[in-house]
Amino acid sequence: MWQDAVAENRSNPAYLVEEDGGWREVSQQEAAIAIDELAHGLLALGVKKGDSWGILARTRLEWVLLDFALAQIGAVAAPIYPSSTASEACYILEHANVVGCLVEDDEQLGKIEAARPEHVYTLETLDELRALGRRHASAHPDALDEARAEIDDDDLFTFIYTSGTTGPPKACMILNRNYYEMVGRIDQIENFFLPSDVLLLYLPLAHNFGRLNPRDPRTSAHLGELLEVIADLPSHRIESEVSAGVLLEAGILSGLVFRLGGFQPGQEVAALSEQRDMVANHIADFSLAYIATQKSR
Repeated sequence: MWQDAVAENRSNPAYLVEEDGGWREVSQQEAAIAIDELAHGLLALGVKKGDSWGILARTRLEWVLLDFALAQIGAVAAPIYPSSTASEACYILEHANVVGCLVEDDEQLGKIEAARPEHVYTLETLDELRALGRRHASAHPDALDEARAEIDDDDLFTFIYTSGTTGPPKACMILNRNYYEMVGRIDQIENFFLPSDVLLLYLPLAHNFGRLNPRDPRTSAHLGELLEVIADLPSHRIESEVSAGVLLEAGILSGLVFRLGGFQPGQEVAALSEQRDMVANHIADFSLAYIATQKSR
């Protein structure tokens, strides 16, 4: 799906990242370059198809880019909730037998010391992996295409760890075709995603629902904290529909789809307070609808 999106040379940004009080556009091409560099960097480290890699960070651009990079070489992501305790994080790293891990900051780094894998990167050092990838791509220009060619539909894509409320978290083994089919179900609903839609991701990407929407490149995705972005809604104009990005049949409940009239990042025009309430009500209504649907199965 990502390769198809890149090949189409789409003009809409792939992501909008919250930085310095505004939203920075990340183009499809910028994201594609970063993903290829990270994928080459992983290959340079010796990471191969079937190897596991932990990600311990909040919902942010680096999370998404590394996730795609891992998928490009057939490696298996092992996401960890950023709210996890040290013992929970170490349990997942050891259970998944990871060869590396991305952590957001020193606080998260401290959580994994007891199970520190061979390769550890933080947000500050991730550029080193990209630089390594550029050197690897120069020396082995066909390596990434060769790695992609080895990936099959029935190969493992990711572990999704359960909450652990009934004991240690269980690792659900998700195949490539599982995610492809989930995204494909969206195509069965007319105008579910429109090219002008902007998706606000508010669930942790370690959550299965939160993970799904960044893998559908048909919309631009806001990567930011939910409460912070809702509080900032008066700086945006909502002219038409604000709808929850939810598809019950496929089990998607990870973000809000904003259908914005003439929206540009940083544009400051008034929005009424009841529109913020509408966003919150959508979250509650669709959450209840999802729970009810699951109970009826």
